[in-house]
Amino acid sequence: MTYRDRGGEYLARRLDDLETATRVADFRECMRRVDAAEDLYLRARLVWGEETVCVWFESPNAFLGGSRPLDVLYTDGPASVLLALDAEMGGGAA
Repeated sequence: MTYRDRGGEYLARRLDDLETATRVADFRECMRRVDAAEDLYLRARLVWGEETVCVWFESPNAFLGGSRPLDVLYTDGPASVLLALDAEMGGGAA
């Protein structure tokens, strides 16, 4: 059984039920992704309107190899999406 961070290992020791520990660790990872998505959304809103931001997150992106920023955020985390957003905000082809 693997956990996503040291907190998951701590939970495994604190909780007798490994299934519950796994669920809690997965939930914590999900919350980190939600926080990252919210931060990226708010950053994009500084430049674009809400509708444009939603379109950007759901559209294929050249900077991300044709993947949608929303998909990359879910699979790889926020780093690549942040670079794509910075490129777009800087006038680059994203």
